[in-house]
Amino acid sequence: MAQEFLIRLWCDRHALTERKVEATTSVPLSLPGYPNRVIDLCAECNVRVEELLEVVAKNGRPAEGATTKRPSKPLTSAGPVQPALDDGVGCPACSEWFNRNEAMTQHFRNTHRDQYGSIQELFGRLCPICGLNDLGNLGVHANRGHGVSGAANAFAVAEREGDPHGAVAALRRRVDALRLKPAG
Repeated sequence: MAQEFLIRLWCDRHALTERKVEATTSVPLSLPGYPNRVIDLCAECNVRVEELLEVVAKNGRPAEGATTKRPSKPLTSAGPVQPALDDGVGCPACSEWFNRNEAMTQHFRNTHRDQYGSIQELFGRLCPICGLNDLGNLGVHANRGHGVSGAANAFAVAEREGDPHGAVAALRRRVDALRLKPAG
């Protein structure tokens, strides 16, 4: 005996009015203060959600404490242009590439700290993505405010977006000036 089970999903929005309208899609949602949820929507309601998401994508601003990840490209170092690596990050002082921001930071600390100081000093206190200035910790701001892992990746995002606040160019000038500075 062959059996087949069918599961029909009803639109969650229409269920509020006690109408049964078959859902055509499931949409995952993540809202601050609520656990992650999935809602089932009919085509009509899904269009409304897509319109809202389009407004958020075009006009929304990062919420304080946001942690949604967004893809980023690695920072092209002040040295020779490197090939783009997925999930990679370039050392701002040399042409070495790393698969994790933490590995690049450790390399910088071990290799370049005497010449350039701390990586936080080198990156400065200006967010290259949004232009917010006088940040205490650019890496934390990049992660919480823009969903970008680490300061180096924030510079990569800004570079990809055309360096809207001039922070990538300023970083390169700092690196070049410190590179040319006599040791002492």
